[in-house]
Amino acid sequence: GDFFAESGQAMQSCLSLEAIIMRRTDGLLALVAQTPPALLVAFVTELGLQLASAWTYIVLDYMRRGKLGGATMFLDDDIEALKRLSQALMQEARRHISANTQKAGASASGGERSSLTDVSLGDCDDAQRRLDEGLRVAQGLVWKAQSGRTEELARFAGRVFGDNGFGGADTLAAGGGATDSGDRG
Repeated sequence: GDFFAESGQAMQSCLSLEAIIMRRTDGLLALVAQTPPALLVAFVTELGLQLASAWTYIVLDYMRRGKLGGATMFLDDDIEALKRLSQALMQEARRHISANTQKAGASASGGERSSLTDVSLGDCDDAQRRLDEGLRVAQGLVWKAQSGRTEELARFAGRVFGDNGFGGADTLAAGGGATDSGDRG
């Protein structure tokens, strides 16, 4: 999402998620490269899903408070940056897994791998599907934000937050993120 430093109604500065991702991608990729193979796919999946969830929470909070305003112009770039980061992280995981598979295959008798490095590229495919689904929910939120009026968005976000806090992904996945016209999807 976009983090604002506001003075009254005027937006003094805006730091988009895209800008944050651009600054931190190399560090996140280095972190993935250092992750033990047994944890790699789960780590990359959770990192991507948690980033998408945090961004979704921030956007919903701004919607609920009626403060999204001009930030909607950043939402497409933010979601695209999240998608690119997700793909880059998974690509790094694949590279890391391939390199460790080759090492394990060369050192194991009969080509067997130890259970600690028994992570496959198929596991990456499954994880990428999970990440893509989480990003589809976030994309639905972008479409909702771009298609609604401030009051309507505030009511929608209030329903998502509910009385017991944030329950967002279930509400969005159930169709709350779709536009009324149905022309996006």
